[in-house]
This record gives sequence, structure tokens and C-alpha cells, in this order.
Amino acid sequence: MLFLLLIAVVYIASPYQAWAFLIIIALMNVPATISNIGWQTLISGMIKDERRGTFFSDRNRLLTIAGMTSTLVIGIIMKNQTTNASAYQWLFFAALLFGLGEVFFLMKHKEKVQYSSNTKKASMNWSIFKDHGYKWFLIAALCFNFTWQMSWGIFNIYHVRIAEATILWISIFSVACQLVQIFTFPLWKKWAEEKSNTLMLVWAALGMALVPFLTVLSTNLYYLTCVQALSGFFISGVVLLLFNLLLEQSPQETRTYCITTYNVLLSFVAFIAPQIGILLLEGLGIQKSMELNSIMRIGSAFVFLLMYSRTRKYTQTLLLKN
Repeated sequence: MLFLLLIAVVYIASPYQAWAFLIIIALMNVPATISNIGWQTLISGMIKDERRGTFFSDRNRLLTIAGMTSTLVIGIIMKNQTTNASAYQWLFFAALLFGLGEVFFLMKHKEKVQYSSNTKKASMNWSIFKDHGYKWFLIAALCFNFTWQMSWGIFNIYHVRIAEATILWISIFSVACQLVQIFTFPLWKKWAEEKSNTLMLVWAALGMALVPFLTVLSTNLYYLTCVQALSGFFISGVVLLLFNLLLEQSPQETRTYCITTYNVLLSFVAFIAPQIGILLLEGLGIQKSMELNSIMRIGSAFVFLLMYSRTRKYTQTLLLKN
């Protein structure tokens, strides 16, 4: 329903419009974060472990097709409407209608209520941090997300200010990225089943490290489209493998706590990382800040490699003891 407030922003006095828009966007993240935790917990219980790779690969492909289609349509519609406030209002209204449709279909889910003999439930189960696999997953995933998200603002500034990309070109970048994702989700699923989610995340993170470095080599819009397509190949791996690894390393009895903790910490990282990225941009400039981000992403890949090594040793030790 907050889309209605976004539609009404244009009727606020000009000096306050930007702040009003920013505050509404911030407020939208509150229900979005809560619902994301609920959705991940719900879907993790629905899908059996042996079907996880195939299901989430197919699901992510469908989500990417939907996102790509809407992005392309909006890019075409807004090509000559960048200063037309009513065009944005109609798009926000369309988003509201799709949101109501989402609520309708969510209400169709019939979830079996799980009754517990414990009447008193703690707000937090700190034992999850003693679980070896989950603890290492948190460290590795948060390190990677920090290095990934700190450059998002820099990418936008480079594309718009330096490369002078229009809304249509931004849409083309997104479509190129998403189109590659659609075809590569099954590949990452196959490789993860053959090797492991953790090991393949090492390669996905290393691939992501190439993107900032390659981006600043040119302002040619066709070249940047190719870089975004390359980015899509590795993003599909990151999106699929991170969630699969979260479920894999979260014990069944404490899975809700594990998912909630991960999302809360991820939200904190999503808040602080772009701020640090912009500070680096102001201090070092776009070229050096992007190169530094590539180095940091390589470092996050080695954290996944360390997790893979430690987890294997820990598992082998447990097997020997038993």
C-alpha cells in the first residue's frame, strides 16, 4: 500500500519531495524484510532437500524472466518520459496491483500449524552460533555480500554520469544480465551437485571480482552491456548457491532462527556497505575504488575456500570419532 504514498509524492512541496520519497522507500523495506524471512522459512519447509537444487534453479529462472520482461517494458515506456511525473505514477500504480495479486496468491497457501509442547519461546536461540557449518556460512556470506554491495552505488554513478547511459540503456544492461541468468541457473545447479555449493561459490565470487575491474576499462555502452552479461553468469551462481547453502548449513530444528539471523545481519551489511563504497569513491575516485573492490571480492572468494576446507576437515573429524 506504500505505493500509494509514492504516487502522492509529486503533490508535496518541491523542497521536501526527495526526502519524502527516500523515507517511503525506507519504510517499504520494513515489511519487505519481515516477509522475506517468512517466505524463506515457508519455502524451505515446503521443498525437500533432494529437490532443492532443481526447484530453486527453475524458480530463479522464472523470477528472472519476469524481472527481465518488466525491466525491458519499463525501459521502452520511459525512454521519452523521463520528466513526465504521471508516467512514474502509473508505473507505481501497476506495481500496487501486482503487489495485491501477490497477496492474493500467498493467501492460497495452506500451511500446517506446528504445535510445540514448549509454551515459552525465546526470542533468540544463541546455540546457532555454535554450529560449525552455519557459523562459517555466516562469516563467508556476509564478507561476500559486503564486497558485492559496496560497489552498487559506484556502478550506478559510473553508468549514468561517466558512461552517460539513458534509462533505455540501463534497462538493456539489466536485460542482458538477466537473460544470461535464465540460461545459466541449470549449469550452476549441475556443477553444485557434482562438486558442492561451497566450492562453486568460490568460483562465482572470483567471477564477480572481474566485473568492477572490467567495467571501468571503457565507457562504450555496447561493451558495458557485454560486461553486464558476464556479470549475469556469475550472479546466477551467487543467487542460487547462497540460498541453497543457507538451507544446507541451517539445522532443521533451528532453521527459522538461522534464516532470521542471516537476514537481519544481511540488512545491516546492505545498509553500511554502499555508504563505505561511496566514501571510497569520494576519496579514491571511480577507477581506484572499483579496482579495490575487485581485490576485496577476490578476498571474499578465499573466505569461501577457507570455509570449504574447514568444513571438510570438521566433517572428516566427526566421521572418525563415530
